[in-house]
Amino acid sequence: MDLPTIVFIPGAWHTPEYYGQVIAILQAQGYPTTTVSLPSVGGLSTMLDDAAAIQDRVSRLADEGKKVILVMHSYGGIPGTESAKGLALRTRQAEGRPGGIVHLVYISAYLVKEGMSVSGMANGAEWPQFLKLENGMVLYDSSAAVQNLYNDFPDDQNLETWISKLRPQSAASFDGSLTYPAYRDIPTTYLLCEKDRSIPVEIQQAFVQNCDGYIRLESCQAGHSPMITMPSVVAETIVTAAQHTNSPP
Repeated sequence: MDLPTIVFIPGAWHTPEYYGQVIAILQAQGYPTTTVSLPSVGGLSTMLDDAAAIQDRVSRLADEGKKVILVMHSYGGIPGTESAKGLALRTRQAEGRPGGIVHLVYISAYLVKEGMSVSGMANGAEWPQFLKLENGMVLYDSSAAVQNLYNDFPDDQNLETWISKLRPQSAASFDGSLTYPAYRDIPTTYLLCEKDRSIPVEIQQAFVQNCDGYIRLESCQAGHSPMITMPSVVAETIVTAAQHTNSPP
């Protein structure tokens, strides 16, 4: 039986490079993988631009008859969810078309209702001091990144290397509101990151509790970047999701 193709979506300020260890593990098990670079990372693009880039990649795979698992991290949860409109396997089958998304995997990601955005959840609060707005781009302070994004890094990880890979993020991307709750139509898994300081686990749990959908929950003792610190756990979560493509809804 053909294994599903795993499509990786990064979060804000990041390129897909940080999924490298997870991808290597999955490819060794025979899973085809691909990544999508978000236009808003390093460019003045919107959430809908990001969603369009993801949708283009997934649509091409679906048209080739591929089943797809969409893996999303942090901010990537919003454009990833938005991109799935019309791409659920069951939707495409009903239209007589091949392929489609069979599972959504959120890794400490924004799992929100229609009409919600990252900035909307802030309720008008000003940018935190560690985020600097400059010419429409949001810059992440490196010392804050250590505390918020990479707080659980082991000594053998080159922290400075990962900090140097952070890119400016389009401020406009955080204003984009979700219009399509794909998790109502596609089986979904959420990986809670218990030691996350960027999106605390209480907020992650609230995402799951407040959305109208059946969400499989898994958890790990990781900070905000488990794809770097616990790649085998992330890979196992994805493999398990691949075995639950017929779960509710």
